Amino acid sequence: MGNTQEVKGTISRIAGNGKGFQIEGDAGWFNATETSAPYLAKLTKGTEVEISFFKKGVGRIVTKISKLESAQEPAAEKAEGTCTVCGKVLKNPSFPTCWTCKDKVKKEEPATKVYDAPQTAVKKDTYDKYNNPEKTAQIQRGNALNAAGAVMSNPNINMQDNSPEAMIEITKVMADAFLDWLRAE
Repeated sequence: MGNTQEVKGTISRIAGNGKGFQIEGDAGWFNATETSAPYLAKLTKGTEVEISFFKKGVGRIVTKISKLESAQEPAAEKAEGTCTVCGKVLKNPSFPTCWTCKDKVKKEEPATKVYDAPQTAVKKDTYDKYNNPEKTAQIQRGNALNAAGAVMSNPNINMQDNSPEAMIEITKVMADAFLDWLRAE
């Protein structure tokens, strides 16, 4: 840890993560520690502060940050940059609530919403492309044919007629038997 230095200035920019900030007239960034970050969270752009920091490499680590007593925050920025639920200073004033309060607001909204468009009744006999009787029949036929083919591929089957026509005919007979069994299920 280097020598501690002190500086006074007006906050010109606060980082999105809430741990870094800049002061007017200085292009470098100050990095808040875990102990000084809560104090930084209470401050807004334009606030005059006194900073105690030490240099660590090229970084400036803030050990203490305090608002100057003579400084007054701009009223318009303070009103716009606070959470409407808890009053916490917002990192992004374009949102009405802070991250922790956003869920509270959603829970208070009504459970049902009213739409202007009339609701059409869904017919019970309509099916989607994945759940319909035709698709089910195709799947059953494919499964029956696969089962028959698996049985016919057994090298231990002895048939008197080994011609392709005879093999096709016995496969059809077996596939029909498997299909009947699948449809009975």
